[in-house]
Amino acid sequence: MNSAARIEAFLEMMSAERGAAENTLSSYRRDLED
Repeated sequence: MNSAARIEAFLEMMSAERGAAENTLSSYRRDLED
């Protein structure tokens, strides 16, 4: 699994299991991709 796939899996888990808001997910994505 490459890093982009791991980031997407993490963000999907945060959305589904923790109910993270779209702004939160965008912030996590931005931080993790840097």
